[in-house]
Amino acid sequence: FFFLGNNRIASNNLVIVIRMAAQTLVLVVMFALTAGGAVPMTNMNGNYSFANQKPGTKAVHRGDGFFDCYTPVVNSHYGEVMWSSLPMGIPQEIIDKFDGKLMNIVGYEFDIIRKDPKTGEEVSVPAWEQYNHHYNNNVMGKGTKLVKTRVPSLTDDDAHTGHEGHDFVNTDESRGSLRARAAPYSNQFLPMGNGAESRKTFHFFPPGYGAQVFSPNNAVVTPMIIDTMSRDGVPGTKSTRHGIVPPSSNVGPDAMYSGMMECPCTDKWPKHISSFSTLSSGKCNPEITDAKTCFNAPANLGIGPVMSNRTISDNSRPFGCSVQGITDGFDVVFNANTNATVECGEKSLSPRVTAVAENLVDIVVDLNPAPVPASTTIVGMFTSLVSVQPYNYNVLITVSSTGVYTAECKCFSSDCKPWPTATGTVNGSTLSMFSKIPGTITNDFNLITFSNGVTWERLVNGSGVATITLTGPSDVWFGVGFGSTGGHTGGESTGLSMATTPYTIVVLGNGSIQERRLGDHEAGTLLAPSVTVVNNTVANGMRSVTLTRSFEGITGDHFTFNALANSFPYINAVGASPDLGYHRNKSTGTAYFVELNGPTCVCNMAADQGTIGGFAWGAQRCTPRPSGQMLDDPYWPDNNYVNPTCLLKSYVGGLRCCKGGTILLDSDQAGTYNDTVDAYQLKYRYYYEEGSAEINDYQWTFWWTEHDNNEHDVPPCSHDPNHGENGCVYEINSNFTAGDLAGFDPEAANGTITLIHVEGHCHIGCLGMELWIMDDPAHPQLLCKTNVVYGLGDEPHNEMGYILGNEPCIFGRPEDGFEAPVLLHADTKLMSIKYQNNTVPRYGDMALWEIGAAYPKN
Repeated sequence: FFFLGNNRIASNNLVIVIRMAAQTLVLVVMFALTAGGAVPMTNMNGNYSFANQKPGTKAVHRGDGFFDCYTPVVNSHYGEVMWSSLPMGIPQEIIDKFDGKLMNIVGYEFDIIRKDPKTGEEVSVPAWEQYNHHYNNNVMGKGTKLVKTRVPSLTDDDAHTGHEGHDFVNTDESRGSLRARAAPYSNQFLPMGNGAESRKTFHFFPPGYGAQVFSPNNAVVTPMIIDTMSRDGVPGTKSTRHGIVPPSSNVGPDAMYSGMMECPCTDKWPKHISSFSTLSSGKCNPEITDAKTCFNAPANLGIGPVMSNRTISDNSRPFGCSVQGITDGFDVVFNANTNATVECGEKSLSPRVTAVAENLVDIVVDLNPAPVPASTTIVGMFTSLVSVQPYNYNVLITVSSTGVYTAECKCFSSDCKPWPTATGTVNGSTLSMFSKIPGTITNDFNLITFSNGVTWERLVNGSGVATITLTGPSDVWFGVGFGSTGGHTGGESTGLSMATTPYTIVVLGNGSIQERRLGDHEAGTLLAPSVTVVNNTVANGMRSVTLTRSFEGITGDHFTFNALANSFPYINAVGASPDLGYHRNKSTGTAYFVELNGPTCVCNMAADQGTIGGFAWGAQRCTPRPSGQMLDDPYWPDNNYVNPTCLLKSYVGGLRCCKGGTILLDSDQAGTYNDTVDAYQLKYRYYYEEGSAEINDYQWTFWWTEHDNNEHDVPPCSHDPNHGENGCVYEINSNFTAGDLAGFDPEAANGTITLIHVEGHCHIGCLGMELWIMDDPAHPQLLCKTNVVYGLGDEPHNEMGYILGNEPCIFGRPEDGFEAPVLLHADTKLMSIKYQNNTVPRYGDMALWEIGAAYPKN
C-alpha cells in the first residue's frame, strides 16, 4: 500500500528480477496513480524553497500523479566508490497509460534509503554513511537502450546523456557496426542539483515547461556514492559517525564529515611524471639547453633505438634538442647554436612520421600521408577546436568552378546530430556559409574563425597509409588500443583505459586479427575489418604482425590517425589463452611521433605529463581567462598561480582518483577497520502530467566555472591575496557568453534562450554561487544567486555540517507566481562566481551550473 496525504491508495508492486554476474538483484517499483486528473501533492522530502521565490508562491510539486523508482540493492564496502549505471523500472500501468503518448515530467525527488526486509519500511540513510557525490538520471522511451559506447570525457559531448562511458541508442535501427542515435523525446536527462544537496533541492518545472518523453518504459541512474559509514562506535556521534580516512585526507578523522568525500589520492594512484615531449612544429618553450639532458630525453619517451648522439652548431637546425628517424633507428642532435631561428619539423603540411613503444606489446606506427591538395581548392578535413560545440564534426569544404564553397558535414561518431549541407561564398577573407555566423578564413585556407568564437582547423593529413607493426607472445592473444573513438581523432592524450572504449587491434593465438571497440572492462563490439595483413610471422616464441590501413577510420568506432599530432595514447594487454578473454597483464602509455624528413624537437614540458594510477594524465584541460581563472589564480602563489588540480605534479585529489570500485584508503590500512557490507538503494519519485505540443521543452545545459576542468582545489585561508579582509572566503569566477552554453543552438529561436531552472552544484564549505549578465560591466544584472542550506542536527536530511539543499532560481510565468525568464542572446555576456569558505583547504571541489533551459516559442 502507498499512502498519499490522507488517502490510502491500493497499488501493485512491480517486481523485476535482474541477473547481474553471480548475483540476483530484486528491483521493486512502487507507484501512485490517480483516477480523473491531478492530485494535491505532498513533497516526499518535506518543505522546499527556492532562491527567487515570491511571497505566496509555494515550493510544492505539481502534476497529475507520480511514481516511485528504486535501484537494485547496492552492497558496499567501507571506503568504496560506487560509480556505475543502475537500472530502474517504470510501473506497467504507467507504461500502458503513456504507450504512444507523451509524458511530461514536471519534477522529481531523490533519497538514499534502506528497507526493512520484513516490513518493507523505508529509512533514509544519513549523508555521513553513504555520501552522494553526484548522480545522472534518465527516463527513457520505448525503443531506447543505454549501451556502453561513449568516451567519459565529462565535456559537452556528454550533455545529451549524463552517463559517462555510455550512450542512448535506438534498439530498432542500426547501420553497420553503429547503432542509430535515439529518436527525439526518447529519453530525458534530469540532474538539476544532483549531489549531496539533492534531497532538499527543489527539482521542479513551472507550468508550461517540462521534460517530455514519448512512450516511457524505463529509467536508469548513474550515481557516484562514497561509503564513509563507520561500522563501529555509536551511530550519530560526530566523532565516530564516519570511519578512518587515508593520510592524504585534508580532513582529520575527528571531523564531523569524512575527508573521503573529496576523493583523496591514495598510494593506489602513483604518479609517473615525464618532463619531456616531442614537438613537430614551432619552438620549444622551455628548450633543452644542454647535451646531457638532450641525449637522455629520448629514452624517457621510449624513442629508440638511438643510432647516434651528436652535438652541432648549425643555423639550419632548431636550437636545442631534436630527433629524426633514420635507417634502423633515430638520430639525436643537440644544436648549441643559440642564434638558430629554424623551427621544428619538416616544412611540409604532410610530414611522414613514426612512433615506437616497447611495452607488453612492441608497437611501431608509421604514418605516410597522401600529398596535400593545393590550398586554393580548400579540400581537407575540418574539425572543431573548442568544446563549445555539442558534438564533434568533421567537415569537407570544396570550391566549385564558379567560386561557390560548400561545407558538407561528415560526422563519424555514433551520436551524430543531423546537419544539412550549407553553402556559401568567400568575399575577401569572409566565408559566408552559415546564416548569422560569418567566418574569417586565413589566406592558406587552413583556419576558419566564426563570429561566435568557434574555430575550425583543416586536418591536412586526412588521407594516407598507416603501417602498424605489433609484436607479442605467439601462444596467447595480445592487443593494442589506440586513442579514443566517438568522434575524437588522434590528438594529444586525454587519458586511456578500457573505460574509454578505444579502438583496438587484437591478435589471437592462432594469428587471426580482430578489430574491436572495447567495452568498459568487457570485450566490446567486433568491428568491420579495415586493416590489410602484409606480414604475420612467428620466431622465438614471438609473433609479429604488420598491418596497413587508411588514416581515416571507416566508421566512428575506428581510430583516425593524425600525422600532425605530437603523440597518441595507447593501452596494451596480453592474455592468458589463445582466445580473447580476461587479460593476464595490461598497461597504458603514450607513443611519440618523430619525423623522418625533418627534425622533431624534444622539449622540456615543465614536468606535467605522465600517468596517475596507470592512466595517462593527458593534455592541459584548464583554460585561461576570461573563461576561467585556473591558470591565473591569485590564491595559489606557491604553485605559480596555477590551481593545483590543473597539473599532474600538484594533483592530490578529485575525480581522477575516484574511479568506480576504488577503495579510498592506503594499501597498509587494509584490515584495520570493520568492513561489514552495507546495503542501500536509491529512490526517485517522478511527478508527471500529460505531454503536449504546447509545452516548452526543457533543454539540459551547463557551465563549469572551472571551464573544461570539472573541478578545482580550494586554497587555505592563508593564501588569500586580500589577507582575509572578507573572512576566509575563496572566490572563483568565469566569463563566457550564452552561446557558449553546452548544446546552444544558434539557429533556434533566432539565437535566443531562456533559463528556467538554475542550480549551482558545489561541495561542503560552499557559500553560494552567482550568475551575472555583464553586457554593461558598469551596471551588471544579477540573474541568479543560489543559497546553500546546511544541516544542524544528527538525523537524516538534517546532518550537521553537510549541504542539505542548494536553493535554485526558478523562472516561469508571472501569473503562476514566478519571476519571468530573462531572454538571453548568443552574445549575451555572463559571469559566474562561486564563494567558498576556505578555513580548511579542500580538493576535488566543483562550481558547476546545472541548468534547465528553454528556447522561447514566441
